[in-house]
Amino acid sequence: LTQYVTEHNHTCPSRKKLYKGQDLGSWVAKQRYSFRLWQQGLLDTKTSRISDKRIILLNSVGFVWDLQRYSEATESRWDSMYQLLKDYATEHNHTCPAYQEKCKGENLGHWVNTQRINYSSQQQGGLEASTPRVGVGEPVGTAGGAFRLARSWHGAVLGLQIS
Repeated sequence: LTQYVTEHNHTCPSRKKLYKGQDLGSWVAKQRYSFRLWQQGLLDTKTSRISDKRIILLNSVGFVWDLQRYSEATESRWDSMYQLLKDYATEHNHTCPAYQEKCKGENLGHWVNTQRINYSSQQQGGLEASTPRVGVGEPVGTAGGAFRLARSWHGAVLGLQIS
């Protein structure tokens, strides 16, 4: 999980997510389930899979116990990153930050790459339509020849007017 967090900057892999050959998504779901049972007094940390030590370790990597709150925070974060991309496009006249490129302290390049992956996955039936925020519809900027191959992603996800 710690490697996944370092790479993806969150502790919420999808339920079916395999990461480096491990069924990380199911494992994370089991941790949440055990924690919920423990909170409801149906398990104690001495007899359950979730121990005080594990709770502390999971908290230390920012583990999300409540997915509803995470979902609300994700929406707000997406909106912030989208605004940052619009600002970047205004300044640089393109929406193609390098993968490692940071903008105002945020890893914008990684976020843009994630949006492309989400869009591609949705096109292949792997994500719900709302996940990659397809169809925002507000122009962000233009992308020249460097992203001719990514027109469908830019057009659908970011509402780009590509010349």
